[in-house]
Amino acid sequence: MSKPLSAPLRIALVGPGGLGRRHAEAYAQMPDVQLVGVVGRDVADAQPVADLHGCDAYGSMEDLFAGAEVDAVDICAPTNYHAPYAIAAAHAGKHVISEKPLARTTAEGEAMLAACRDAGVHLLVGHVLRFFPQYVMARNTVKSGALGQPVIARTFRGNGFPQGALAWYSDPAQSGGLLLDLVLHDFDWLLWTFGPVERVYARGLHAQVPQGRDYALVTLTHRSGVLSHVEGTWCHTTPFNMKLEVAGDAGLLDYDDSVAQPVRFTPRDTGTLGAAPKVAVPESPLAEDPYFLELRHFVDVILGTAEPILTPDDALAALNVALAAIESVETDRAVTLA
Repeated sequence: MSKPLSAPLRIALVGPGGLGRRHAEAYAQMPDVQLVGVVGRDVADAQPVADLHGCDAYGSMEDLFAGAEVDAVDICAPTNYHAPYAIAAAHAGKHVISEKPLARTTAEGEAMLAACRDAGVHLLVGHVLRFFPQYVMARNTVKSGALGQPVIARTFRGNGFPQGALAWYSDPAQSGGLLLDLVLHDFDWLLWTFGPVERVYARGLHAQVPQGRDYALVTLTHRSGVLSHVEGTWCHTTPFNMKLEVAGDAGLLDYDDSVAQPVRFTPRDTGTLGAAPKVAVPESPLAEDPYFLELRHFVDVILGTAEPILTPDDALAALNVALAAIESVETDRAVTLA
């Protein structure tokens, strides 16, 4: 890995869409970061965000590297562009921050890992659930042993179909659809909490429903013996909702972002029926935006003041589970992972 850099860290943003704008706003709050350029489909696409943050707009990575001094590239472009942009940045000796998923295919993801490793630069992938305080609390509760031996986990994530420039979400070749773009969040958290997955079986509507609407239900068998049920939808007309439930032989943990007391731990009753009280894990209102926390962490890693919470191999593992789920939906067969 290359030597840590000194502040200010000069970051260029690739992809000035909704998430790119959110990243730019987060960097604007960091005194040790300078946004030095924005790359879009063309200069006109990048210009509004560049103007807002006082930097130059570019229509290509080549123009960016020719016109600006850059330490790191933050990729918020559609999924099928992650690999070519990350590999180009690595070849130019730039650290890489990339939105999830790592890539559209395993081969692309492996090429990204190899390029960044060979160049000695960081590859940091935005699996933001690791920075949601509620999900951190839930994992810590599991790892503390409070639930005893975990047995079953259930997750749910749902919203309406996302809108993106040129309708790229509706093209599975670009986005990977619901399983790779949305449900991937839960795959990563489940891998982080319960370890590797050896078997994936999924049913869903992948690429079968008009206007991008989709639904999937996935069963993951972890090597640890935990069984995870993962549900996701792009068919909701209600606000975004995410839920989590983990059952162990000593209690139950559940989280629902739509209720006032979102994270609860209920110990298993070992005495009189109904005697065990519900013990709430301390509530965690989002005093800080998880996307800010994630990007702040990535900046600290590049500056050499923190160790990465998530490795490139972690991101590749989540990608492979999502791709196995897509394969299972398309073939109606379980997929075994090495």
